[in-house]
Amino acid sequence: MSDKPLVSIIIPTLNVAGTIRKCLQSCVCQTYLNIEIIVNDGNKNGPSTDGTMEIIKEFAGIKLIFDNRGVAQARNAGNKLAQGFYVFHIDSDMELSPDLIEKAVLTAEEGNYDVLIVPEVSVGETFWAKCRALERRMFHGDKFQERANRFMKREVFEAMGGMDENLWGGEDSDLSLRIKKSDYKIGRIGSVIFHHEPTSFIITLRKYYRYGKTFPSWLKKNNKSDFAKQFFPSYLFTKRNLKLLAGDPVHALGFIFLKSIIYIVSVYGLTAGYIVKIFPPYSDQLDERLTARLEKSILWCGDMREKRILDIGCSNGLMEELIYTKEKDYKEIIGIDPTIGQKQLPDLPRVVFKNGSALDILEPDASFDKVIMFEVLEHLPRGSEEQALQEIRRVLKPGGELIFSTQNYKNFFLSQLLDPLWIIFGHRHYKLDFIIKLFEKNNFQIESAEIGGGLYEAFSQWIFYPFRLIGREIPFKNFVEKKKHEEFFSSQKGFVSMLIKCQKL
Repeated sequence: MSDKPLVSIIIPTLNVAGTIRKCLQSCVCQTYLNIEIIVNDGNKNGPSTDGTMEIIKEFAGIKLIFDNRGVAQARNAGNKLAQGFYVFHIDSDMELSPDLIEKAVLTAEEGNYDVLIVPEVSVGETFWAKCRALERRMFHGDKFQERANRFMKREVFEAMGGMDENLWGGEDSDLSLRIKKSDYKIGRIGSVIFHHEPTSFIITLRKYYRYGKTFPSWLKKNNKSDFAKQFFPSYLFTKRNLKLLAGDPVHALGFIFLKSIIYIVSVYGLTAGYIVKIFPPYSDQLDERLTARLEKSILWCGDMREKRILDIGCSNGLMEELIYTKEKDYKEIIGIDPTIGQKQLPDLPRVVFKNGSALDILEPDASFDKVIMFEVLEHLPRGSEEQALQEIRRVLKPGGELIFSTQNYKNFFLSQLLDPLWIIFGHRHYKLDFIIKLFEKNNFQIESAEIGGGLYEAFSQWIFYPFRLIGREIPFKNFVEKKKHEEFFSSQKGFVSMLIKCQKL
């Protein structure tokens, strides 16, 4: 293979243990053998910490470097190390078809191309992943959406000045535009990259939020016409793509919804810099996070003196802090959550935080006087509700209390469409009658039940998450909290959240 040009594959990585093995496996199994693989790992805080490094080291011969301060800079650093006549810049969540590099080299050599467009196909099993896959299929053959930024002669990448390190999003489209405006000869191959893009709705939104933040820098380099061509979905209106949409109406509607939210989030990212200057920083301090719902929940916990309490889904320990401010004479509190290791938790007397789940509580039988579980049931796997209640009943002492809340189902509009977590995660909502029957079936006696929270509570969730994303408090926070307090403590017409207190029989 020494007479074949060397191809340098350059891959930036940061905590990508879920995808990097498949990516590297597809690289080392290419039918074209004269390749080198350069992985540039980490960020300014150091190398990956999720097992990525261990997976990379399973593959012999990979050149591993640690000069990664952002995607653009990481690719430029990898390119400086590359020895190949051609460079191939890919992402860690990409999988190459086995003959891709062989066909790319053959196409480039026979057609004397300087740069090749390599089509991408999105893969994934979730609903949102399939919506993205539909969009990717519509990109194929579109001169504005297909980018010339991955496979090229190394001298081309260097002559173009590499990727712009001032861009923290859109750096790939910027390079592609510059190449397309140059005199370099551009070709296209039929082999595809399988792109295992984020399957999570929220991860996708975060990605485009970051893109929105970098739009001003991108626009300084590229004119508005280029911006419109790159980001306005004109590709939707071709005859071929209209047929694609009509042939898959369910995912077409999902794609249109997703694209609409992406544009909103991108514009939000664009304006985030101005928002940060106006609104105060987000704070995890108890006095800032003490919502009306939380106050109502702690009120229902009743007497906690000399009680041993289990908090299921304790998150960052806010409820433990609140209990401590209200009643310092509790016996002990155990807080469990499946993401304890990722949280910064308060240091409180006789409070222990542990990794754990409602479905497998690693505590002795009949060991707690009270169990509190607020806004957790809807996050458990569908159909596992009884298992959770049986575990709770097991660890409660005879006559012990369960204080519980979850999302109430009023109707589709007031419950699901007003809940951003239903749209993002499929957040479940329950009818009160269903929950009461479920508790009674599992030998709990209902002591009291109530539904609270109205439009202010519902709409504040839509405001809270975007502002939390940029580390800011919501607008008119004091006014909104006052109205939410009235909804939970004065109004009798709540519909957002149900609160139940029951006793183990």
